[in-house]
Amino acid sequence: MNKMNKYLLILKTFNWVLARQNLVNILTYNVRDEFYRLNQKVYSLTNKLRHAQFELLYFKVLDYFAKNGNGLYSEEVSFLEETGRLTEFPYPRLKTLDAVTCAIDPANSLPYVLHRGKKLYYPKTWSLSLVIEQYTNLVEKENIVGGGFSAKCPHQYQTDRFHVRDTDTVLDIGAAEGLFALDVIDSVENVMVIEADALWAEPLAATFAPYAHKAKIINKFISDKDSPTEITIESCLQLHAVKSLFIKMDIEGEECKVIGSNERLLNAAMDLRVVCCTYHNRDDATVLKGMLERSGYITEFSDGFVLFIWDENIQPPYFRHGLIRAKRQAFERV
Repeated sequence: MNKMNKYLLILKTFNWVLARQNLVNILTYNVRDEFYRLNQKVYSLTNKLRHAQFELLYFKVLDYFAKNGNGLYSEEVSFLEETGRLTEFPYPRLKTLDAVTCAIDPANSLPYVLHRGKKLYYPKTWSLSLVIEQYTNLVEKENIVGGGFSAKCPHQYQTDRFHVRDTDTVLDIGAAEGLFALDVIDSVENVMVIEADALWAEPLAATFAPYAHKAKIINKFISDKDSPTEITIESCLQLHAVKSLFIKMDIEGEECKVIGSNERLLNAAMDLRVVCCTYHNRDDATVLKGMLERSGYITEFSDGFVLFIWDENIQPPYFRHGLIRAKRQAFERV
């Protein structure tokens, strides 16, 4: 074979490979484009379905109380009637935040908001508008860290008589973005931030980097056993000499399991205060109250009720206590 024939053969082979690659690129692009369009349709249909479900639930709630009387929930039902919409926190807004400072940190490319002068970071994939929306929701609507933004605040962890102290080790169990832990970190001895969701690993590390001397991040589920993905409260506490303990817990309905598996800790002779969510499951408030009071704790529920619209099997009377707070009478002080 002469040089010209070799050249032609190489050229034909190259053209064939190029044509095949172009075909692959076209097919890949078409598949991705079709998948994107399909994903958008699913997202749109999911939102429409969720909206329809919420609208149906709204009328079910009002119909139930129209037939059975408002009773304990008259304020909440009246708010739903007046606003004409479903909401988890059915209380009037009393005030709003001042302008929220939000930006991308050039050092780590993470978005953040300034919370009382401290940077609270969010995932890289979140837009600034989403960050502001989520932060505003936690502060204004849920009143996570107080401030009197709503007429009643069923998801506010601390009060004038139930709060962290300067000797406390704080366990923020189910920390998510870490707002509560960041809010109290300057007022306590140390903080343990416990969050298993990998979405928050990088933001939490950035948020608490300035507090490495007093903050420990644990990327595991709190549980009744120790494993590569789980950790018990007692194992957490082995990392510190605890003078007094404040436990805040929001773990998507697993609160009863964790409280029930820590009877020895609850009965320890120490200044221990517990505040945890009671709205994820219908009977959590009753069960947790019984557990804590049997261990000698004084309990109280937070002010107001939560309408937990994300429970697909929600049943009458629909409204649930938001939080339970518990402390030992022997250690009670302002």
